[in-house]
Amino acid sequence: MKTTPIFQIRHSNSRSRFAMIFLLVVLIILRFQGCNPEGVDPIKPVPSGPPPSISLSLVKGGKVETQSENEARITVFRNDQLQVSFQIDIPNGFYSAKVNGQLIDQQNISLASDETTAKLEFLLEEIQSGAPDTLVVTDKSLNSAYFTIHPVYEIGLNPEDIAAGSWQKAHFGELPKGVTLRQLIGTADKSVLGIAGGAIYKGTNNGSWKIVIGGLDQFSWVVRHPSNDLYAAGSYGGNGWGPFFSMLYKSTDNGETWSEETTNLPWDNAYYGAIAISKEGTIQMYVGDNNGSLSGIWRNEDGMTWSLSSNFFDDQYSIIVESLVVVNDSTTFVLGHGWEEPMLMIHSSNYGKTWKTTFLPAGSFESLLYSSNGDFYIFSHDSGVFVSGNQGETWKEIKTGLPENDIRINAMIEGADGRIYIAPQNYGVFTLEGDRWKSVGTELAPYDVSNCFAVDETIFAMIQPSGIYKLD
Repeated sequence: MKTTPIFQIRHSNSRSRFAMIFLLVVLIILRFQGCNPEGVDPIKPVPSGPPPSISLSLVKGGKVETQSENEARITVFRNDQLQVSFQIDIPNGFYSAKVNGQLIDQQNISLASDETTAKLEFLLEEIQSGAPDTLVVTDKSLNSAYFTIHPVYEIGLNPEDIAAGSWQKAHFGELPKGVTLRQLIGTADKSVLGIAGGAIYKGTNNGSWKIVIGGLDQFSWVVRHPSNDLYAAGSYGGNGWGPFFSMLYKSTDNGETWSEETTNLPWDNAYYGAIAISKEGTIQMYVGDNNGSLSGIWRNEDGMTWSLSSNFFDDQYSIIVESLVVVNDSTTFVLGHGWEEPMLMIHSSNYGKTWKTTFLPAGSFESLLYSSNGDFYIFSHDSGVFVSGNQGETWKEIKTGLPENDIRINAMIEGADGRIYIAPQNYGVFTLEGDRWKSVGTELAPYDVSNCFAVDETIFAMIQPSGIYKLD
């Protein structure tokens, strides 16, 4: 790429070169003195004095349990909105304020005429229970102060809505700061693997995590084959512009090392999406291809060769697959949607040669679960949980026992014992007993469980940022 330099130094003698370099340094300093946060006036030098200080007062919606100089733990009342007020003392003059790294518009801050005191009041409408919110204030001498609140909901459950069970911190240790796992699976050596962005982490019994494969923009999934081999799909490129590439990896040593698979799968501008493996070991995977000719369900029956069994752009359905369930080698259920069409579920009982539409309730559903007793479950973040005992011919909503206020379902899984578990936002983990949901213990009930996982016979729950818990 051809560039045009701002300066071209052409003089050959050392004095001229020194003068030009000095001039360049001065210009750079002057240029960067003008850089300032968006919406904040350029800073003016002032004599350095005492740093800012922040104090908290509660307006409504909760109760301060503990408070120190720059932290407070607040119990938040259910069905209420938490409103807090920060009193700020800034002897050197106000410069900027940020909440969770986001700059606050000065119009939302009440400043004294001399800008040495300020008041910031805000309403926390969307609370992730257990996740902190931090205010950082900077003065005109670039001194900073912070205050962190830790909002945690009250349990808010009746005794009859609580099932037996207790949660303990998992032995894998703390994840690296900022790492959020989207998936967790068990390996044959009793370790676990988790996906976070473009890397796969392995948690071991010695209480530590390590990256076993990385360097990509995104991993879509990692699965365990009945043979105990592991498969993972990843991608790089794209980012809204340019080509997009997908790869398939395999591990035969419990995820310690990985090798890229050489396959006949489309990889240029292709996306490796939902995957499922039958008890017989047949792998089925949804591949989205930009030109459409290779989009559909691909099958692998021998661990080596892939074939396109169903092209959803050539058949009567044009569908983007969100969830894939393999009942057996010949029977597959697909949950998805068209480009501008509502959700639908289709199924095939002849190895993907033909497909039939299955009825769905109204809503935008995130995942399809096929339980060990033959029932189907679907859930969405905003439409609840539904069950069908006749392969989708009819559906029944299950909401008895859940909190009456509108809740978001973060995850749904089946345990090795056949029990169904869900993670309602800010209510921990619930399990289904008959036709009634019950909270599993009370330790996690006040928190927002972002995901839950079934690893062999153990149920795990993840809370950000405090870590992973297991059900005893």
